[in-house]
Amino acid sequence: MKATYRLGCNYSSSSDKAITRHRSTMSSFTEKQRAYHLLKMRTRFNRLDLNHDGFISREDYELMATKVQECGKLNAEDAESTRNAIMTVADAFDLKPGVKIPVEEEARKTNPRILCDGT
Repeated sequence: MKATYRLGCNYSSSSDKAITRHRSTMSSFTEKQRAYHLLKMRTRFNRLDLNHDGFISREDYELMATKVQECGKLNAEDAESTRNAIMTVADAFDLKPGVKIPVEEEARKTNPRILCDGT
């Protein structure tokens, strides 16, 4: 079965009916609900911006791995495993060294994709 990845979710071809039903429900959101969702996306991306430069970058994921290691008081093996898992997420977003995604742009771009309004 071929799977498609979108925003970290796994949708298989067998779930087309559920996705269609979900889209029709989501397209009926009010402007107030859309604005609230955009606020949530901004908050989520701002929390990912650990170095507070207004961008999501590989450096943010490296900082996240370091903080998890320090706060979790991980041994060397667990720290390396955790770092690898976190950097796999950065790789999935194609965050190579030097690549930066503007927080506001990504929040605005993600909002319609989540709400399925096609804009």
